[in-house]
This record gives sequence, C-alpha cells and structure tokens, in this order.
Amino acid sequence: MRCHRPLILFLAAACQGSQGPLPPASEFLVAAGDSTFWIRTGKEGVTVRGAPIALARFDGRLYELYVTDDDRSYYDAVMIGQRLYRRDLITGDSSAVVEDTTVAKLAAAYARAHPAERRLEPYEEASDDPEVYATADLEIVGVHGPFLSFEQHSDIGLSDGSEIHSIRRGVVDLRTGRPRAAGDLFGEREANRAVGVARTNFVDGIDSLLAAADSEAQQIARILRDLRFDPTSFSVSHLGADPAVIFLVPGEGEWAVDLAFPMSPIRVAAPLWWQEVRPLLPSSPVDSFDDVWARVGSAPAIIARHDTVERIVTLVLRDSAAQEWRAAQVPPPVEWILRLDIPPLDSASRRGLRRAFDDAALYSDETRIAQQTAPRAFTRRMFHDAALRPRRAEDARRHPRAARLSHAAERVGAAAALTADRLRTPAHLALRSAR
Repeated sequence: MRCHRPLILFLAAACQGSQGPLPPASEFLVAAGDSTFWIRTGKEGVTVRGAPIALARFDGRLYELYVTDDDRSYYDAVMIGQRLYRRDLITGDSSAVVEDTTVAKLAAAYARAHPAERRLEPYEEASDDPEVYATADLEIVGVHGPFLSFEQHSDIGLSDGSEIHSIRRGVVDLRTGRPRAAGDLFGEREANRAVGVARTNFVDGIDSLLAAADSEAQQIARILRDLRFDPTSFSVSHLGADPAVIFLVPGEGEWAVDLAFPMSPIRVAAPLWWQEVRPLLPSSPVDSFDDVWARVGSAPAIIARHDTVERIVTLVLRDSAAQEWRAAQVPPPVEWILRLDIPPLDSASRRGLRRAFDDAALYSDETRIAQQTAPRAFTRRMFHDAALRPRRAEDARRHPRAARLSHAAERVGAAAALTADRLRTPAHLALRSAR
C-alpha cells in the first residue's frame, strides 16, 4: 500500500499492509515541538493528525491556548503587544490570561503627544525606520495542569536613541489569569530550597567560566556583571514524572538576547495539584534515554525513542506480550501524552477537540501559538540588531560604547553559550525536560 504524506510538518502515519498483526486499540494526544498530535490505532491501522495548537487540561476539561497580536502602531511608531488566551473546547468561550501592558501604556503616551497622528489600519505598513518602537512577544514554555509557564521578550526604542531590551519568564494560573510565584505552587519551604540551589549553581558557574581566563577575560567579565539572578523569573518543568523548576537568568539592556539563558531543572517535592499532571508524564526513570508511558488497563505502553542526530522522536506502542508497533514520528521534545481511551473522552470534548484541529488550519498570521516575527515589516530581528549598533549616525554620539560593544558581540555570545552549557543539563536530558 502506498503512503501519501500529509502536508503537516513531522506528521508520519504508519501504513498497514495485509501482513502482520494489527496494532492494539488506543487513542491519545501528544504535545511535541510546537504542535499537538492526535493518534488513533486499532483495526484500521494507525492514523495521525497534527496541528500547530497548544492544549491544556485541568479540572477534567480541555482548553486551547493561543496568542494574538495587539497592534497599536502609527506610521512612525511601531507598537505591537500580545495577549495569550485560553479557550474552552466545549463552550468556545475565550479568556485572556496573559496580557502585556507596557506597549499599551507607551502607545497611549504616544497618542497624547501626537494628537494629529492616526493609528494604522491592519493592512497599512509602518516606517522601516520608526522614531519609536515597542514590542512584547509571548511564548508558551510549558503547561502543567492549570499552570502555564511563559517567556516574554520586550524591545523598546525611544526617540532619544535609548533602548530597553529584556527577557524573562513567569507562571500564570489559567483558571484566574493571576501570576504565581514558586512558593504559591510548591510551598515556601520547597521554593526557598530551589532558589538557594539555583543561586549557588549560578555563582559557581560564572566563577568557573571566569577561571578559564584569556586575553579578553576582563572585557567579558565586565559585561557578565550585568547578569543578575532573579528568583521570580522561572518556569515549571519536570524530570521524569516529578515536578521541577527552571530559573531563567533574565537578560536586560543591550545584551538581553545574548545573555539570558535557562538554568538546569531543580527537582521539587510534588504538591497535591501535581496528581492531575503525573499521568501525562513518562513513568520511566529520569536517566533512561527513552521515555515510557506504562500500560493502563488494556491500553498499550507508549515509548518515545529519541534520535538526537536527526532530532526526531519515534513513538512506539508495546502490548502485554512486548510486541511493538511504530505509531508516528514527532519533533522533540515530547512534553506530555494524554490518553483519550482510559477513561474514554466524552462526546462534547471530542467535538470540541475536532473543531480545534479543524480551525487550526484557518489561523491567520495574527493568531498563533507563539510569535515568530512581527506582522509588519519592522521585525524583532531588527530590534535585536538595533541593540548591537546605533540606528542612526547621531545615535553613535549618544552611545559612544556602541561601536566597541558591537565589535564584542561574537565574543559575548560565545561566553554566554559556555556559561549556559555549564549550568544546564546534558543534551539528552534537555530533550526530555520541558523547554
């Protein structure tokens, strides 16, 4: 039988021939890479449907997560913020859970200072060299029960030539939209212990980097002094089926994009709310290269086999007799697997899930899981470049260090990469933990 590959990246469905036993019956969702895959196996073989959507499950219900642009631009002022929503798959109701306010405030201030200017329509382009710009990009880092971890990138350039760039992480409660600290999630004792471990690792890692001195060590050391450990900049992760915390050393100023990096996951004691999360995570030991979701009732075990060379994960089903069937190939990392057959998915949730997959094919560039580029010609890449060089000739006079810092950009990037390598987990474990 000939297999026709669907037009969805990384989607691989097995074609069943007339020979060989059929795979055991199963149905499950897989969150992998930037997509969700709906996999069903049984008498008809293996079917896989993938869509670029993010899902959350808490209180027994499924929700879709999506990001939209909040464009408040003028011709000479690019102002693009973002909002992150959750949508109930049964009712279709949406609620904003993360919303940037910095861009909205700057846009309001610009409007008051320039009453004769009008906001651009969605189809109108802004200047390629605006006098003012402000953007805030939101990226979903991970979802664990009702708690969503996100990363926010902010880039601001003012008319006097000054610029502000920052990257940080946070956690929000999807039920209420309220931000949460580590102590709220895991208790003050566990949170304080994790902060202490991370702070020690951070200091030791920087000392180790600086100990490898060369002719440029002092220059790099002066730049690295801008790094500040922030216990409020974190995301929830997991090591195997146990909860963990990842602190992101936030970047601010001219080197925000280059210096910010996530530290190694720190295991914490499981709180009560983790009981709803644990079944979605692998039951295999954390030092096992393959992730394994054990058999549940008549449903087969699911194995995620990582190929770090090809950067692909092969999902395999294994029955009680240890016979295996290849189900699909998906991009890493595999964040979680939700079984839809034990217990069976109710009809209302199934209709909502099908509708979400259908709607994903119709999403515009202004609605996405995570922003990749701004919808206008003036993109985040230009914002990053602005941090490494003056935007205009007169800016060089305002920023006499600009040329020297720009010349040092490659060395700083290399130093940051080395620092991150010394503070993060090995590559194969990084594939297994949440981003």
